[in-house]
Amino acid sequence: MKKIILAVVLLSLVSCTKSNDNLAKLPPGTKCSIVSGVFGNEPFQPSPPLIIDDIYQDDGGLTIYDATDSNGVVWQIPGNDLVVIK
Repeated sequence: MKKIILAVVLLSLVSCTKSNDNLAKLPPGTKCSIVSGVFGNEPFQPSPPLIIDDIYQDDGGLTIYDATDSNGVVWQIPGNDLVVIK
């Protein structure tokens, strides 16, 4: 019984962990939302879902995605701020 509980806990931790390696592999067309609180109380925010258009790295090596929101606005969003919609 302890092994089953441990397996469930470990599986839930793995499924909730974000990794830059995994995010760097999001292909164009992937539907995403934004991590809660990233834009704070800004009046102009992306309207989910966002669709990945392009992937690139900035000069510091940070993975950036061009993503179009449901209003047709293109955003440049760091990979750490995206959550894949399944």
